[in-house]
Amino acid sequence: MAPRKSAKPTQAPSPKPTKDARAAIALPSVRTYRIWTPAQIRQAEQAADSGNIRLAVDLCDWLMADDKVRGSLDGRVASFLSLPKTFEATGDKRRQNRVIKAIEADEDWDACLPNPESKQVLYWSLLLGMGPGVNRWTVLEDHGKRDIPVLAFFHPQPFRYDWPLRSWVRKLENGTEEQVSFGDGTWFCHMPFGTYRPWSLGLWRALCRWVLLKQYAISDWGRAGESASRNVITSDKDVEQTFEKRQELANDISQMARDSTLVLPPGFKYDLVELSATTGDIFKAQIEMADMAIAVTIRGGNLSTSAKGGASLALGEVQERQGDLLNRREDAAGWSETTHDHTLVHWAWANYGDTRLAPYVAYQTDIPEDKKAKATVFKDSIDAVGKAQALGFEIDRTAFADEFGFSGFLKPGTVKDPVATAAPGTPAADPKPTEKK
Repeated sequence: MAPRKSAKPTQAPSPKPTKDARAAIALPSVRTYRIWTPAQIRQAEQAADSGNIRLAVDLCDWLMADDKVRGSLDGRVASFLSLPKTFEATGDKRRQNRVIKAIEADEDWDACLPNPESKQVLYWSLLLGMGPGVNRWTVLEDHGKRDIPVLAFFHPQPFRYDWPLRSWVRKLENGTEEQVSFGDGTWFCHMPFGTYRPWSLGLWRALCRWVLLKQYAISDWGRAGESASRNVITSDKDVEQTFEKRQELANDISQMARDSTLVLPPGFKYDLVELSATTGDIFKAQIEMADMAIAVTIRGGNLSTSAKGGASLALGEVQERQGDLLNRREDAAGWSETTHDHTLVHWAWANYGDTRLAPYVAYQTDIPEDKKAKATVFKDSIDAVGKAQALGFEIDRTAFADEFGFSGFLKPGTVKDPVATAAPGTPAADPKPTEKK
């Protein structure tokens, strides 16, 4: 489906930044050092509601360290970035060919939106609800000396939303703050869930507790493995033991070397306590449940990896059509709008003086037709028609072709009887079939 086209003014949305202004924006120094707990997650949610997204940003950094989160994000983002794409021209028809040639054949699109930077922006836009970046304007000699806004991912840690100003602000390294206007030609930001409180619909809210549960399960499972068997020394209650004796025994045990031997004093007993063989099943179930919830949250389903045996292929196709396909269409449409308004509009103004010439990118998001499945339907339906005619039913051939989608190559014609098979020893029948009118 083609992206929605919106009318754009012929004048620049804002002046192109000067070289000094371009050089002044440096990527932030980021530090994340938290050990997350349920209480800290609640604190991050409360702070985000007031526009302070610093804790939510730190939480997203932590989430991306999880293998299932990262793998699911890779699958969702790569599923549409790797699709074939075309560019839809807009504006003055006399100048459209030049613009499309520059953006496609001369690869201005790839120069404006490098794939690694685009991926980072998209990862954060899904997790946090906003994926910021900065356009670094560069004149490229091998691109006809055109001025190219090259996207660079900008970590969102310095940003917050100021409700009284109704604006995003960025904290500078000197401690001061400045207002930021996303889409002004310098600042880029993809917000797939909308611009109003984008953090509220970011996937981090649904993911954080599942990932925390998974981390707890992994940690507890590891500790259980370390103490699969535990040495326990008990004291006979009928034998009087002083504190000094117990302390001396404890010191001796703590100073024991590996594979050493200890002779217990009278009144003490040694036991070996081993964990149950099924203890690990508890942690395994928690990890599997967390992984499934993560996949459902990010990709809309977990059928392709949770299915067992021969059902995996069929369920994988269901996942493709009901989960991945819907996400792919929405992600591609949203990315087309953002890249048009935050990049290509300014690129068109800088190089052609008319923002209406900015094209839209359109990804081929439809699933290729399954020819084998269509051939099976065709064979089965034809067989069913033959059986119905043998029972005396009249078939509306036009309606049949329309019903099963065969009208493109099936046209009603003359019905021909098949050649009858001759019995052994009899003359061959006329091979020319008779025709029914």
